Amino acid sequence: MFELAYWQRAVRDPIILSGMIVDFLPLFAVLSFGWGAFELVFLYWIENLILGVVTLVRILMSGLGKGQVTSTLRAVFTGTFFTVHYGGFCLAHGIALVSMLGSPSSEGLTNAGIEATMSSHSFVGLPVILGAIIVWQFYINVFEFVRREEYLEADAQKEMFAPYGRIIVLHLGVFAGAFAMAKYGEPMMGVLALILFRVVIGIVVNSFLRNRRSRKNVEQFN
Repeated sequence: MFELAYWQRAVRDPIILSGMIVDFLPLFAVLSFGWGAFELVFLYWIENLILGVVTLVRILMSGLGKGQVTSTLRAVFTGTFFTVHYGGFCLAHGIALVSMLGSPSSEGLTNAGIEATMSSHSFVGLPVILGAIIVWQFYINVFEFVRREEYLEADAQKEMFAPYGRIIVLHLGVFAGAFAMAKYGEPMMGVLALILFRVVIGIVVNSFLRNRRSRKNVEQFN
């Protein structure tokens, strides 16, 4: 991972390269639309929700795709548990992030306070960037999942736990970045560092997944 050759191989992979392009879109928003810490952290928080939806789809497909009653019921139960657990996880972090980076308001974390915070920030370009993230995430995690027929061998419980390492790292990174920017103001270097951190995490995770799939294909071929 720390070798130059590792990163050279990674950036030559079309899937990983396309992921890098999507990950760098927030930089364009920062430089062109004046995005700051709140907009950036809000985007990454929504991305975590998207990852949760992708994971839920994989969980359900791992059971429904087998056409067995027990597998289907297990997938539905696991998906329900994941939705409640992960949804609460994201909700708690979302409230904490709004309280850290939100605009001061006498309403606090009430609906009125959150609306005041959101209206005080510019989200120009957010729909386009979110659209790119959704398309890429569903392609790499759902379309490939179906095309390679991985859902036929997938286990619902394993699918539920598989993304938690990445999700937790992203949450901690966003949380740490939000805390630093809330404490020290909103320096551009902090915003750019958060984007770079997200890009590096994306390369590492996507490289790991690609290598794991390649090894699996070789084992099946042999």
